[in-house]
Amino acid sequence: MKQRTLSHESISPCIKRYYSSMIRYIASLVLLMNLLPAAFGQRINTDAIVKFWQVVDTLKKDHPLDDGLWNAYYNLPGNRVYMRENRDLAEALEHRKDLECIFRPSLADSLQVLEADPSTAKDDILANLLYIKAHERQLRSYSTLVISPSYLQECIGLARQYIPKNRVKPVSSNLTIYLMAMTFDGATQDSSMYFGLARVFEYDRFRKGSLAGHEMHHEMRMDRKIQRKLSPADSAVFSAIDDINSEGSADLIDKMLLLENPGKIFRGANTVHRLMTPAARTIAVLDSCLKVNAARRTYVTYQQFSAIMNYSSGHMPGLYMVNIIRRNGLEDRLIEHDDDPFQFFYLYNQAARKDPSKPPVFSDAAIEYLMRLDKHSL
Repeated sequence: MKQRTLSHESISPCIKRYYSSMIRYIASLVLLMNLLPAAFGQRINTDAIVKFWQVVDTLKKDHPLDDGLWNAYYNLPGNRVYMRENRDLAEALEHRKDLECIFRPSLADSLQVLEADPSTAKDDILANLLYIKAHERQLRSYSTLVISPSYLQECIGLARQYIPKNRVKPVSSNLTIYLMAMTFDGATQDSSMYFGLARVFEYDRFRKGSLAGHEMHHEMRMDRKIQRKLSPADSAVFSAIDDINSEGSADLIDKMLLLENPGKIFRGANTVHRLMTPAARTIAVLDSCLKVNAARRTYVTYQQFSAIMNYSSGHMPGLYMVNIIRRNGLEDRLIEHDDDPFQFFYLYNQAARKDPSKPPVFSDAAIEYLMRLDKHSL
């Protein structure tokens, strides 16, 4: 049998096709590697939760929470930075005291006294740890679930639903998300987000990713840019209404669950009372303030607006206002103008005028002032 040989001419095209395919493959791989940091650069830091469970395991053996273990736990960024920016040292020390009381077997009698005290419900540091103790098995498992990239992408996808498709900012690759057990809370500072594990778990029972989705909304939405220099009076108003729009719009993602599920979400009734009960009165005060600033003889400062809103960053009256907008069929229009605080107020007034519960409306004078400021700021 004669052996077949390949000529130089027949080999050359094969080699060329092979090398051409390899070059395309390598180029695609390099491109993918360059894209990965931008797509998945966000980091979920669970150091505070891992150490928390170590603290709990130590306390369950009836060992005290000594200074060494406490400092190793508290000084982790997910704890210390969050508490420094959002709470105070007294609440951190309360967390330390409550940890021992709740998880050390020898202090079980003291725990029973605490649980029987009606004032416990008002103590969010203690209530958070009692919730963790009651749901410990589920929370230990959930600690591992929420660090997965797929969970983070679900949160980002949820936030996207509440932002106009052509006005979405990419999530920063420098973003770090810290899970902690210090409080039943969520917060954003600069390039960091802080989530209480218990709150993530509780809200996820009703809508997966809702707590992180709210904070991602702040990260991903574009802000209305002011094109002209504003007077101090106008600047104070713009900052105040921008806060209300920012938090009210994001509240569609998570806090609306509290209104849809009354009494079913842990500590939800407290949040509803804090944000909804004073809102109608606050709107009336804001109306007066807008008219004062419009007159320009004197003006309400941004710090005073913050006080009027109970230092809620705009959640109060933002949640109340967005609920009126939503239940009167204007949610889609609100999302379409997500970056525009003026539209938030116009849509609220439109919805409030036809709402059967007769919520307060902003006066014609206040709305006319906002319209002038809207036009002037473009």
